[in-house]
Amino acid sequence: MLAFKKPFGFGFRIDGSDSLGRGIPVSATAPVKWFVYTGYIGIALLFLREMQVVTCFADAFRSHFVLKVFQAWIVLLFQHLVYGTWMTPLYLLLSAMVLSSVCREQLSRVRDAT
Repeated sequence: MLAFKKPFGFGFRIDGSDSLGRGIPVSATAPVKWFVYTGYIGIALLFLREMQVVTCFADAFRSHFVLKVFQAWIVLLFQHLVYGTWMTPLYLLLSAMVLSSVCREQLSRVRDAT
């Protein structure tokens, strides 16, 4: 089993194997791909990043703007779970937009309170 042979992953390389059998055939789903390449530590760091976005949204879900950005992020998250890498520029941009829109919402609440 891969998890017991290489708990720290195989390292980054080009996906798939050639006609001579060199390389590692990797699933196209993001969690499996990152687990094969980076092992337990890498997949844990990626899941922590995703949990940070979800917990930030949970604090400021009342705003329609934050809700729309978070819905776009959720769609892209699940698309990458099926076939993706979790490292495309659009995915990282939407993650940053969720985090920044939550900060914007929290700042507007502070201004309204004072």
